[in-house]
Amino acid sequence: MQIRPGNDDLLLIIDVQNDFCPGGALAVADGDAVVPVINRLAERFDHVVLTQDWHPAGHSSFATSRPGASPFESVAMPYGQQTLWPDHCLQGTAGAAFHPDLVIDRAQLTIRIMPSDCRANTHFTTVVIGEAIARMMMRKANVPENAAAMAL
Repeated sequence: MQIRPGNDDLLLIIDVQNDFCPGGALAVADGDAVVPVINRLAERFDHVVLTQDWHPAGHSSFATSRPGASPFESVAMPYGQQTLWPDHCLQGTAGAAFHPDLVIDRAQLTIRIMPSDCRANTHFTTVVIGEAIARMMMRKANVPENAAAMAL
């Protein structure tokens, strides 16, 4: 697939952090394989935005916040079922840092997703928040509203 972004297109890069890569607290198998692809794509975009998962210690979605609970258990919360996660992307830690090979110097904005409760701790919400802020940034940079945005 050939991607030819225009000067009014935006690349939204979501949560390419150490804790989601091999060896991380919530690793995705081969999660770091996207890094060279993202770096090549980012070179083609005039507008690049990053999101960064940024949890406080003791977050309610962490298994460690519930005595006797284990990661990946499901628990009832006031808003519905919640999967409990291992502690990950804790504010200011190496796990929350971007992957060391991710070239971030072209990013115009980094959005730190700081969920105050579990409802804000979903990939969907991260994308919605990221897109909303990216649209605000696009308006500020006089990028047309109908410009395409690609999220990875």
